[in-house]
Amino acid sequence: MKRLPLVLVLGALAALGLPRTAEAQADPHRDDWLNARWVVEGGLVMLRTEQQVKAEIGGETANQLVNDVQFASALFVTAEVWRFVRLGVFLQIDAGRRSSARFEGLDESGDVVALSIGGGPYSEVWAGPLLQLRWRYLFGEMGWGALAVRRDEARTDLPAVDGSTDGLFRASPRVAWMFGAGGYFPIYGDWDLMLRVTYRIRYYETRGGESLTQGVAFGHQNVTPFVGIAWRRE
Repeated sequence: MKRLPLVLVLGALAALGLPRTAEAQADPHRDDWLNARWVVEGGLVMLRTEQQVKAEIGGETANQLVNDVQFASALFVTAEVWRFVRLGVFLQIDAGRRSSARFEGLDESGDVVALSIGGGPYSEVWAGPLLQLRWRYLFGEMGWGALAVRRDEARTDLPAVDGSTDGLFRASPRVAWMFGAGGYFPIYGDWDLMLRVTYRIRYYETRGGESLTQGVAFGHQNVTPFVGIAWRRE
């Protein structure tokens, strides 16, 4: 497992210069996606979660208990290595804002009382090599977050050992993985509709270049759907 990130990096670079496979050259009737030397994909998604308590259904809007808005964009570039195997790189950028509160009850007027717990904006950047297995218009993939950093203004409860709370979180290279699956639907010519779901797991161990207080790790897991466009070139 320790050598896997290096293998992915070297393989992604080597794939850029590999010649086309003999089978792909000899059989022009292979599946379009198997014939694609290069594939460039881009996807977007917006996710929102909202929770609130009201004195009655349909009543006036009260203080929200949870408000989480996330925007995510991703770019994937892969090159054919052999038949169903592709290597490449990926870049994903997330940005959003979340806030939360605790329900305290109703006051004498019957209005909802909620105690704010905290919140703030956040952003995250992921990038690294990608291994993809493709069959017809379906695929599965695994990526390594060689670059995985996060800014999270709500996490003032996770300072670095020097007490600072404004630095970037950086993920441990040992646990920064992305797994995805999806498919394509032809639109026109070399353009296709792309549907993809990714699962990411990572543990942030430093902030502003320093270890987190008491040596803790800040773990994250996400399941993110993407809708986008794919362009292929033979």
